[in-house]
Formats: sequence, structure tokens, C-alpha cells
Amino acid sequence: MESFGYKFYGRKFSRPLKENDKRILEGHVNILSLSELGVFVQMCRGKRVCLEIGFGDGVHMVARALKDPETIILGCDPFMNGVVKVLKNIDANNVQNIFIFPDDARYVLDEMSSGFISEVYILFPDPWHKSRHHKRRIINAESVKKFENLLTAEGKVFVATDDVNYKDWILDHFSDSAGFGLFHGEGDDIYNRPDGWHQTRYEKKAILSGKRCHYMTFRKPTSVE
Repeated sequence: MESFGYKFYGRKFSRPLKENDKRILEGHVNILSLSELGVFVQMCRGKRVCLEIGFGDGVHMVARALKDPETIILGCDPFMNGVVKVLKNIDANNVQNIFIFPDDARYVLDEMSSGFISEVYILFPDPWHKSRHHKRRIINAESVKKFENLLTAEGKVFVATDDVNYKDWILDHFSDSAGFGLFHGEGDDIYNRPDGWHQTRYEKKAILSGKRCHYMTFRKPTSVE
């Protein structure tokens, strides 16, 4: 994967994996390697596919998969302790429609074909507070262009953050793109969860600590003028 030239920031482990956790990772059928992404795309032809970037503990992703078993969900997250937790949750609930790419989502954005994804979820991404670290943010001019290419007509990008500065950054970058319109998040509506939202553990902690969460949905039009 280093051949793509992406430099990873952040952590992949909070603690060493136990032997049983390593076995789960090595043998799980829902894990995708970079070389398997092309096969995954072919397998999903004609199906509705959603992408979640940075799924954390996976609660939102698993809840959506159980609610809509006909939709294929691809989750990307390089944090391996979280990946193991999600795989255990998948097995416990007999979830058949989640696949995990345990690495940087930028590889997936490069590999997926145009018009392949119906929805993208980016829930509470790392805001990288310092100005010199803003280039590390998952939402930037380049990624917004890639989302536009990957999404189907009227496809949506759902974003949530508890950081006001990042909220403004997100709105600015999507408003700069002719390929998206703001579907949810106008005025005070930005503080209201979209319909069908499944609250994450991070979101609960943020609200309990007194932070205000912002919820934005951007929709790709049928055609761009």
C-alpha cells in the first residue's frame, strides 16, 4: 500500500491485540485487502453500496446494516482494535452485508469506480485542530472531488462534527464544489440529526460533556449545470 504514497497520521493500535483477536483478523471473510477491492466492486454491481469512513466502534454501521440488509456497507478504518470490535459485533449479530477495509480510506477512494456509492458517512472525523495539521483532514478539496465522482446521481455525503472550526471548514469545502448542494444543515437545522440517524458512542460522550454537534448532509444533483 505504500506505493500510493499516502502518509498515515494517527494510531492503529491502542493496545496490543490478543492472540484470539489476531486470529479473528486473519481469518475473517468480511475483511478486504487492497487487491480485493476490484473483486468487491464487481460483486456489488447492481446493488446499493454505502461507504463509512472512520467507523470507530462500528455501532452506527452495524445498526444501518441490520436495518437495511439489502444494502452493502463498506467500512474503512485503520484502527485495528476498533476493527476487531466491529468484527465481533458482526459475528454476534450474524451481519452479512458489512465489509471492512482496515486501512486508510484514500486507497478506497482511488480504487472505487465512478457512480458506485449511494451514500458516504463521515461521522466525527479527527478535526486536526492545529493549522499546520489541517492538510491531514479527511475532508478537503481533493476528497470532495472524489466523493462527487464516486457517488450515484442524488447520492449523499453525511458528515457530523462537534468542532465548530471543522464545521465551517466542511461547509466551505462542499459549497466550493459545483457537484454538491446542502441537503440538511441549513440554519438551526444543523443541530438536528437527520432522519434514521444512529447515535455513536463518541457522539453521546460529546453531548454529555456539553458540546454541540453539527449534522450536515450534502447531495449530488442529478446533473451539474
